[in-house]
Amino acid sequence: YIRALSISEREGSEVLGEIILHEDIAAFDRREIGYQREVVDAAHLDLLCPGRLDREVHVYRSANGVEHEEAWILASYVLVVLHGYYIRFGEVGIRNLLDACESWHFPLLWDCRDPVYPRYYEVPGCIADLFRQFAEKNCAYVKEA
Repeated sequence: YIRALSISEREGSEVLGEIILHEDIAAFDRREIGYQREVVDAAHLDLLCPGRLDREVHVYRSANGVEHEEAWILASYVLVVLHGYYIRFGEVGIRNLLDACESWHFPLLWDCRDPVYPRYYEVPGCIADLFRQFAEKNCAYVKEA
């Protein structure tokens, strides 16, 4: 079992992210297998660049609902997500994302030598080191693959 990264609604919470324009939404849906695309109510968007959106905004939420208690967090998956955040929001963005996420109390599989996540690529060492330190403090345990 693999634990998915997903969003959930909480009173007073927010997600720092980007709006990505994608012309082939069906292809994006196929890429995001295991996730369900949902429309975001425009009233819930706080745009940093003023303007009017001329299309719907979507988020992808894990389609698995409550996940199996034996599900592992995959380092290969989280590192790719963190690298994307690092490119846009820097180290502060990574730390904010890690602090905002829940369920770190599950075990983590450090699978970077033989990645389970199919879109894994080697991320800069500073990101891997930061996440490794975070995981060793917050995850149930870290297992080398």
